[in-house]
Amino acid sequence: MTTPASGADTAAGPDVAVAATAPSAEPVRRGDLLDAVAKRSAMRRSDLKLAMELVLEEVGRMLEDSDELVVPPLGKISVKKRVPRPGGDILTLKLKRTGGGGPGA
Repeated sequence: MTTPASGADTAAGPDVAVAATAPSAEPVRRGDLLDAVAKRSAMRRSDLKLAMELVLEEVGRMLEDSDELVVPPLGKISVKKRVPRPGGDILTLKLKRTGGGGPGA
């Protein structure tokens, strides 16, 4: 008996779950995040854009001042390494996700 080259199991096999959680080859951009939030919100996209810009700016400032940021449901962000550069510091971050991560989870 031969096995499929892809390593796929039966229709409900373990590869199904792996494929569903595998990272995308394409990076998620700010606009993609904004679109995803806009689909789940009754807010105007322009208001969401302003709120998102402010939140991301504050997260950046807080990571400049602290080595740890706890933001449920995202998780706990820890700064593992800081490398000062002329255009801005390079931070190596660790993100520890806990729980289901969504509303009501």
